[in-house]
Amino acid sequence: MKRNFDLVREILLAAEAQDFEKSKPIAPEGYTNDEIKYHIKIMEDGGLIKMRQHPNIDAPAPVFDGLTWKGHEFLDSIRELGAWSKIKDVLKEKSLGLSYESIKAAVVYTVKETLNG
Repeated sequence: MKRNFDLVREILLAAEAQDFEKSKPIAPEGYTNDEIKYHIKIMEDGGLIKMRQHPNIDAPAPVFDGLTWKGHEFLDSIRELGAWSKIKDVLKEKSLGLSYESIKAAVVYTVKETLNG
C-alpha cells in the first residue's frame, strides 16, 4: 500500500482534536478501513503518534494516546490547507516525491518564498 500524506494530515488533525480520555475511532471520509489502519500503524512506527490498548479488551483496535512532539511539529507545518497545497505544488514543480524529508524541505522553501515574496 502506498503512503498517502493527505491521509496522514487528516489523521493528525483528527487525532489532535480528540479528547484522549474519550478516544473514538478516527475515520476520515474517502478512505478504506485498511488504508486508515495501515497509515495509523506507520505513523506510530514513524514516531508521529502514540497508541495504547483500548481499556475494553474486546475492542478491535488500539486507540490514540496522543501526538508526539514530532507529530505536533509535522502537523503545524502542514495544518493549513492552502499551505499544504502550496507545499505539494512546490514538490511537483521540482519533480520531488512526497516524502517526510522532502515535505520538511518544501515547508522551509515555502516559508522563505513567502517571507521574501
